[in-house]
Amino acid sequence: MGVQPPQLTLLKMKSILLIILGLFFIDGVGAIELKKGQAVQPKRFYSEIEYEERDWIVVSGIRINNSTKEYNFIIDTGSSETSLSQQLIDELNIQIVGKDIVSDGLAKCSEEYTYSNISINNISFNNIKSYIMDFSMIRNRLCDINGIIGVNLMKPCVWQIEEGKIIFTDNI
Repeated sequence: MGVQPPQLTLLKMKSILLIILGLFFIDGVGAIELKKGQAVQPKRFYSEIEYEERDWIVVSGIRINNSTKEYNFIIDTGSSETSLSQQLIDELNIQIVGKDIVSDGLAKCSEEYTYSNISINNISFNNIKSYIMDFSMIRNRLCDINGIIGVNLMKPCVWQIEEGKIIFTDNI
């Protein structure tokens, strides 16, 4: 009988990926700088949030543009930009500010976007570019998802996924 190598669970692989991404974007002691006009408040924070694992990692309790209602978002390290559902845009009467030509490798299309303030566990990510996404085609699998947290929101922090919780901070 040979010795079997240890198996990496999906959760361990996700944790390793997020740690690597976090290290890739680190600049000195803190996390990287945001684009002009963007901000994370407060400075020097450490926060933990619980998540639910379905087909994706789903985080609850996210607030948009100082709303009192909380929403469910997917944490997606493969999505370069944050996205908001059309339903959320309509519900909060968020104004569209422009269009970009985006490509997913198969096709190019014009996508509307806005800038939004997204709060996770009382940590505010301000002026984050957020594309508008129509979730209606995948509504059966994402019935209660209001958006996707992409890398553009995640970059200024170090993120670590552990069993049942996500830790994020702007300091090592």
